[in-house]
Amino acid sequence: MRLTQEQAKALLERINTPFYLYPDFTETMFDLIRAIRQQRLPFAVYETYRTPQRQRKLISLGFSKLKNVYQSKHVHGLAVDFLIESKVVTSPSKNKIIEMVSKGNINDNPEIAKSNLIYNTGVNILGTESKKPRTIVEDGQVLEWWKTLGLLIERQFPDLVWGGDKNISDGQLIGSDPMHVESRHADKLMRGGHTIKALRANGNPGLH
Repeated sequence: MRLTQEQAKALLERINTPFYLYPDFTETMFDLIRAIRQQRLPFAVYETYRTPQRQRKLISLGFSKLKNVYQSKHVHGLAVDFLIESKVVTSPSKNKIIEMVSKGNINDNPEIAKSNLIYNTGVNILGTESKKPRTIVEDGQVLEWWKTLGLLIERQFPDLVWGGDKNISDGQLIGSDPMHVESRHADKLMRGGHTIKALRANGNPGLH
């Protein structure tokens, strides 16, 4: 079926509802969202399911290093990205975070710039001559929020993997992708082909 220009454009839009996730993962994510609210952590869902068309666009723009769109756990409905909700961040932290986001580093994403959400880990994202990335504390409160999220997942959600534990080397204070949370069983489910079939049956956009 040939898509209209408007339909094709819609497939590139970000989706932030958990209802398009893989069924078992959906329930787990709702539980995590409730736990985040109970802990009064300032995180909001940024992205859940991602259409193959959107993943292809992110690869072309350099926001994803994957070579195949179906390597993305978001496309299989098995991953969620969180960002900090700006309205709960008070000055001077808020000003500092906004300044960092506006510098044009690897997180200079126009979608984030237009939202009420901000990406920051509380540590340096870019390295220096003497320090590796994520080794300098730039905002202790923000770093503590992320670490609390990681601890919450570790203690209460054994079926989840937190990106803040990813690619940590000696001296680094947090992993390379703290905004990302995925199913611990994602690789197995993706290999079995169960996820795309289930998402297609669910009527997810971009899969027909």
